[in-house]
Amino acid sequence: SDLLELNLTGYYTKHQRIGSTSTNVKWGVETKGGKIGAKSKFETGDLAHTLRYGFDYYRSENYVKPGNLRPEKVDNYSFYIEDAMRYGGLTVTPGIRYERHELKTYNGRGANISSYKYKFNEVSPALALDYEIGAGFGAFASYARVFRGPDVMESMMAAGTSRGRPLSWMANENLKATTGNAYEIGGRYKSELGENSSVSLTAKYFRTEYKNLIVDNNAAGGIVGCPGGAANTLCRANAGGADIDGVELFARLILDDLSLAAGYTHQHIEYKDRVRSGSGYLSSNIIGYRDYGDKYTFNAEYAISAADLLLGYNLLFFDSKNVASANSDKKTKVPSYAVHDLYVTYAPDSGRFKGLEINAGVYNLFDKAYASHSQRSADFTGDSNAIDWEPG
Repeated sequence: SDLLELNLTGYYTKHQRIGSTSTNVKWGVETKGGKIGAKSKFETGDLAHTLRYGFDYYRSENYVKPGNLRPEKVDNYSFYIEDAMRYGGLTVTPGIRYERHELKTYNGRGANISSYKYKFNEVSPALALDYEIGAGFGAFASYARVFRGPDVMESMMAAGTSRGRPLSWMANENLKATTGNAYEIGGRYKSELGENSSVSLTAKYFRTEYKNLIVDNNAAGGIVGCPGGAANTLCRANAGGADIDGVELFARLILDDLSLAAGYTHQHIEYKDRVRSGSGYLSSNIIGYRDYGDKYTFNAEYAISAADLLLGYNLLFFDSKNVASANSDKKTKVPSYAVHDLYVTYAPDSGRFKGLEINAGVYNLFDKAYASHSQRSADFTGDSNAIDWEPG
């Protein structure tokens, strides 16, 4: 009903790599979570309210089997509430989220090792404005406080050893969570071309300013809270910040049962206050490791109403670009790539199966070998074994 629309979601994901058949070692990360979301609609005088509120929880854990000596766990809890208040053509949406983030890890070495827990509590406000100007035009702007706590380390670290040598774990009492401010402003236009046909355009500028990006790495000298230069010592540290700004354009054309859409995104990352590490800098594993090329998207969908089917095609293209990594001033050229997807949806709108939805697809149709521009390790030259290839 308008007073209560409830959505419940539970999920489980498992990313795993299996070694040779002789060793059968398994490295992986498991995540379990749930979401409870609700929406209530009501009016107070001339204001129409859409109230959204809910609770999210997830647990993420890394592992190595056999030899799972030092697995880490993250527990994340959050509550949120927002109220979209509409008066005429203006909608104002204030919101707030409370988040508690806990990472269970270790401190010490060998027999002297003990458990250690990082705990963070954050209250994040947000505000969005939307105005229907008229004649199909609209404008919008938003602000949100962003927050993210430290994640589990790479699954291979859960063995407690590196290349046969035992690892030390150093807790950093001075570690700060990643926080920041996200801004967005833009405009849109929509025109009806017929009873079931329309064209729409959206353009926006966005900027996000991150502070205290987090890196987990072998400890190096000069890092606050970490031992100076201790080999095989894992220590989380703040690696500076980053400012991201860019533009996004999107267009959609609907002609009866045919829908065509195209998008373009350009962004630039500027790393701030980076922390020195030898001849380079500590690199962060929170938002990505380097800038990336311009992104182009295209989507086509065709509805076959008589059969309750929707046929679709997606194209994703990243242009090549000379980019700088978070841990270096040297620029590297990342290559372009294109990925093609086909999909079909069956969703009857009447009969005994009304409400059912079945989706199927073939993703990366041409089995393209490519690497994401935002991955951390690849120089895109030399030994291809160092590249984190995306799925075929």
